[in-house]
Amino acid sequence: MSDLFSIEELISLNKFSSNSKIDGVELNEDFNYFSADTNIRYYVGNYFLNSEKLDLFLNGGFGFYNLDGFNTTANLGGGVSYWFRDNLAVRIQSLAKFTLGNKDELSASNHLQYFLQLVYSF
Repeated sequence: MSDLFSIEELISLNKFSSNSKIDGVELNEDFNYFSADTNIRYYVGNYFLNSEKLDLFLNGGFGFYNLDGFNTTANLGGGVSYWFRDNLAVRIQSLAKFTLGNKDELSASNHLQYFLQLVYSF
């Protein structure tokens, strides 16, 4: 999009095992977790750093996840990318997902996701 903004698409797959807890609720069965998110990333590193290797960013957007029910979310997060080369980086990111509308005890859980990513730029 520009030097300050970009769009990201995230897909996450996970599994919760029976006899574990989510927000204090004990699970009696295994649950599969799937999420997909679209976020706008705003690069703020130029305001704090004078580095061509580090990119600091904030991001926000919307998505959905499925864990014993379909839920939409509003997302806020941030992270940093370290560029080894012009087209290869490692990224660490955190994303807070706020459930919209659903009040079910198990599936309407606000939660955090953490990512460690390998980035290749074309």
